[in-house]
Amino acid sequence: MRVALALSRRPGVPRWRRLLVLAVVPAVVLVTAGLLAWIRFDGGGQPYRRGPVTVFTGGTGGIYYRYGTALSASINGSLPGVRATTMVTGAAVDNLRRVVADPNTFGFSTMDAATAAVRGQDPFASALPVRAVARIYDEYIHLVVPRDSPVRTLADLRGRRVSTGARDSGTELVATRLLAVDPAIDAKDVTQVNLGVDQSAKALADGTIDAFFWQGGLPTVTVADLARRFPVRFVQLDGLVDALNEVPKWGAEYRRGVIPDGAYAGVGATPTVAMADLLVTSADTDPGLVRQVTRVLFNARETIARVVPVAYALDPRSAVATGPVPLHDGAAKYYRAAKV
Repeated sequence: MRVALALSRRPGVPRWRRLLVLAVVPAVVLVTAGLLAWIRFDGGGQPYRRGPVTVFTGGTGGIYYRYGTALSASINGSLPGVRATTMVTGAAVDNLRRVVADPNTFGFSTMDAATAAVRGQDPFASALPVRAVARIYDEYIHLVVPRDSPVRTLADLRGRRVSTGARDSGTELVATRLLAVDPAIDAKDVTQVNLGVDQSAKALADGTIDAFFWQGGLPTVTVADLARRFPVRFVQLDGLVDALNEVPKWGAEYRRGVIPDGAYAGVGATPTVAMADLLVTSADTDPGLVRQVTRVLFNARETIARVVPVAYALDPRSAVATGPVPLHDGAAKYYRAAKV
């Protein structure tokens, strides 16, 4: 503005030019300020979108919520102009729908649910433009019963009341698939109720359900709290991995895993079904923002792991192994710069 005033007062400068300078320079200043209010730059000159960012999680008793809360805090401490908050949701399936409906947001999802989303398979009516930011850790299927329960196999759930997870959760998706592929049981023979992990744990202890499915990292706080005050056991499920992977439209996203002895008080090692977990976003999310959030995810790994130990599993070499779910361009740029 000082330059503009000096030029406008210079002798010999036509009046129309003086007025033009006084009109244009402030406009340029305002436009520039507006652009700077929208972007910041990382060390490599990468612009990113400022403003509110939501991280979609799951129920408060699961790892998604704790991971998302820690990640949001790290984003707020690392990206000037970005205000990250978490939102409690139904978890994986719900999160996939939410990130697509509201770009420039992030969410957690299991690999099987994200694969179904990009392929437009049940429970999704059509393909969704979901993109992966990183493969972050592995999840394990818990089928939790009282320790003295007669339930030893999936087929033993016949005639019983069972929580298959919160509606639109990854737990509900995999529980439904397990009941569909086991020839020894018909899903119609099970009374299914939709409860999140907090409600499921309470209902099992109260005796209002006979078992509950839960899909999560190790250990899940709510399940650990339940095991300390109420004797539980996990039902072995690893024998159904091949049947799950033989359904072509689902892809081979499942593998055998073991919930180790000591992960939960009084519960021995239990072979089960495992799968990868992803941090996801929309294909329409600003690439600069995704690149910066990916950077924060790795730079804050130690800090996040103090709250969520599974964060120690984050590794740039495995983070890019997102299966059928494409990496977002912004995340891919981060990995290329990191020479992964």
